[in-house]
Amino acid sequence: MKRIISLFLALVLVCGLVPAASAASGPVASSNIDDHFYINAGRFYHPVYSNLAWENGQYVRAEAIGSNLVVETYDRDFRFLSGQTIPLELPVFGGVRMDSDYNFVVVGQDNLNEDDSVEVFRIIRYTKDWQKVDHASLFGANTYIPFDAGSLRFDRSGDILYIRTAHEMYDSGDGLHHQANVMLSVRISDMTVTDQLTEVLNRNYGYISHSFNQFVRVDGDTLLAVDHGDALPRSVVLIKYGRKAGEEQFYGRVSYVNALPIANSTGHYNDTGVSVGGFECSSTDYLIAGSAYDMSETVDLMYAHRNIFVTTTPKDDFTDEATVINWLTDYSESDGVEVSPPHMLKLSADRFFLTWTENDMQKYCFVDGRGRLEGDVKTGTGDLSDCVPILVGGNAVWYVTDRSAPVFYALPTHDHDYQAAVTAPTCTEGGFTTYTCAECGDSYVSDHTAPLGHDWQGLECSRCDATRKTPFEDVPSGSFYEDAVSWAVKNGITNGTDAAHFSPNAPCNRAQVVTFLWRAAGEPEPASTTNPFADVQPGSFYAKAVLWAVEEGITNGLDAARFGPNEPCNRAQVVTFLWRSVGRPDAAGSSPFTDVQAGMWYEMPIRWAVEKGITNGLTATEFGVNTVCNRAQIVTFLYRTFA
Repeated sequence: MKRIISLFLALVLVCGLVPAASAASGPVASSNIDDHFYINAGRFYHPVYSNLAWENGQYVRAEAIGSNLVVETYDRDFRFLSGQTIPLELPVFGGVRMDSDYNFVVVGQDNLNEDDSVEVFRIIRYTKDWQKVDHASLFGANTYIPFDAGSLRFDRSGDILYIRTAHEMYDSGDGLHHQANVMLSVRISDMTVTDQLTEVLNRNYGYISHSFNQFVRVDGDTLLAVDHGDALPRSVVLIKYGRKAGEEQFYGRVSYVNALPIANSTGHYNDTGVSVGGFECSSTDYLIAGSAYDMSETVDLMYAHRNIFVTTTPKDDFTDEATVINWLTDYSESDGVEVSPPHMLKLSADRFFLTWTENDMQKYCFVDGRGRLEGDVKTGTGDLSDCVPILVGGNAVWYVTDRSAPVFYALPTHDHDYQAAVTAPTCTEGGFTTYTCAECGDSYVSDHTAPLGHDWQGLECSRCDATRKTPFEDVPSGSFYEDAVSWAVKNGITNGTDAAHFSPNAPCNRAQVVTFLWRAAGEPEPASTTNPFADVQPGSFYAKAVLWAVEEGITNGLDAARFGPNEPCNRAQVVTFLWRSVGRPDAAGSSPFTDVQAGMWYEMPIRWAVEKGITNGLTATEFGVNTVCNRAQIVTFLYRTFA
């Protein structure tokens, strides 16, 4: 069985930002469509503003919009749950990372006076519910403008957080503020910057002049980085640090590979004909994905047509010579196809998902751990943004905004192979079927069935180990009269209206009440066989009970000739019968009920019944003198009197 993943839209539109530190009633509108697309001099890359995570069964959107970080949660079906805004502590946004234990935000500010006392980078640690814990800072740091013409990416090894980004530097003496990469390591436990690369060095130490996009990765104990450089070197450069990942310092000599050398341009020097989209590690290789001109000749690289590539560098042969460029598309200039940089998502140790646009049409494919295409390039239906897809339940998930609330896309990364596991219904719980994909573990529940209900055989269920106190299906477990009914049946006071029903709400007549009383007394034989009542038929089930009740002074009938066996018995009569049957005892105090008149025949019985806990009345002030007793109430009164 396969489940089709469809597009879900967040339809609520909110214009502008909600006030800082306040909850949002719906998604915040923004515009990030095509924000992953950069072409160097005409359009440099920038920090990733739009971020998505899957946490505790919910999607979390964290997007820098204006002077705030907007944080929103959505359910599995992309329905908005909650939102909040967090003011950015410095005016220039750098990046967000959402880990399992903390969230991190990097911000900065321009330092146009080249003042070493200016805080140019701030790395803030938040709890998972976005309460600030502490932060680390860098001042001066040879930074004129932070994050300029570059991105910012994170990775982590234990307590060390790595940050790779870019900046414009102080005036180098030629009147220019040259751009280069930045590398930081931060000890998370106390938010201390343990090492930094912010000064001018050379490529042998991981410094790349004019780095237009930056990536950092931890692969076991290996620390790696990728930079899109246009100068020293002019290539997409893969860097392997000499120090192990997790150490507090990374500074030292590095090994590097020119994964994709870049030709000179006849146009602006910053034009490279390359855009880098992703960097990942397989079990055997380091993979870099992007879009690029094939560099076979020198042209104006600003306008050169591009194709999608994945470079692979073997882990066991970290050299230029061993690096392979895998071209996933093969367009010529005459085709008129403009490709964007691809997003790259790691699915497993040796399988990766890539997606990009071609003339505003989404394309995607899969590659193996050597960067080789699996199957064909496919056409999708979505748009792309700077939101890097995440893997949730075997689907690549991302969102796009276009001056609107988020539109979410979920694209299966394989053909799901759902295996069914049936949970049968029980007496009390419904049944269902759980479908779990053998490929990715994604699961859903369907095919619900109703509970079976108990199959009572007497007091025991034939299907489960449940028992009940009575054989009657209309006597719920835990009802106020359950114990009373059970007692009454065991003591032969009543057998119910049939084998399966007690009829608790049925009214009690005078014949039934005196019969219940007689049986509770042990069914004594009346001394007289003379029946004074014309409406009491000899041999009826209540004949002896009526004679006994008259002899005991419990009742005298309606008059000398009529007992009224079918007349309903109200609450006043029932407690009076009970009171008389136990010897007419005195009761202390007075009646709290407004419907109990002093001196009436039922006053003392009602006072006694309340005093003994047989009944508390209908309310605190009403006894219900004339309210007819039902079967549940009468057996409860008997139970409380005689049990």
